[in-house]
Amino acid sequence: MSDAKQEAARVRWQKIREQGPLRFIVVRGMLGWGLITAVLWCGLMMVFTEREFLPLLTAALIGFPIGGLVWGGAMWFMAEKHRERSER
Repeated sequence: MSDAKQEAARVRWQKIREQGPLRFIVVRGMLGWGLITAVLWCGLMMVFTEREFLPLLTAALIGFPIGGLVWGGAMWFMAEKHRERSER
């Protein structure tokens, strides 16, 4: 990655970091990853299976946002480790 791109990424992460881990995990994990994945999964399941819509939607809207919490937490942790390494 070029120096300009690295600096832009560092500045972008600093702005995200200032908002705190909770906001990142909720917005990018639960809402960004969890809800989008839930809707896509539910749509695909409706197309490719004979299952009923409401139970699929209920399971998706519970399971995927919980997965989004894990995903968001992992991404925050990895980004912080990367930042720490790059500051050395």
